[in-house]
Amino acid sequence: KRSLLTSLGATAVFDSRDVPAFEEGVRSATDGEGVDVVLNSLSGDAIPVSLRLLRPFGRFIEIGKRDQYEDTRVGLAPFLDGLTYATAHFDVLMLKHPDRCRKLLEEVWEVLPELPRLPSTSFPISELSKALEFMSKGVHVGKILVEIGATT
Repeated sequence: KRSLLTSLGATAVFDSRDVPAFEEGVRSATDGEGVDVVLNSLSGDAIPVSLRLLRPFGRFIEIGKRDQYEDTRVGLAPFLDGLTYATAHFDVLMLKHPDRCRKLLEEVWEVLPELPRLPSTSFPISELSKALEFMSKGVHVGKILVEIGATT
């Protein structure tokens, strides 16, 4: 994953599965200042750490739902620095504002050919358990495909 991200121009890459090292790495890379935006899909202890890593008036954009479904509590003290917390859920956008969602997806579709392609790893349906195990390790980059095969 590191090599892919650096090949795409990232100057620093950290492992978010090691939350303390992640926080230390980001602090070090930003000379202690933190970042302006966190695009988050992590849950649990990573959320307060990510909030601490935001500069004043930073934005925390949540794309995961686990903590929302579990009604995880988040302390409000970090928001004294003018932080913004928002969610980005396309499923809700499709249901509540389909025209707006369509417009956004059309914009993405237009520039898609210009974006770098991510790799994919394929498994036959007979190896579904292997595919799920591979996905659970969190070491893959890109998509994991399960091939069902041709039907007759």
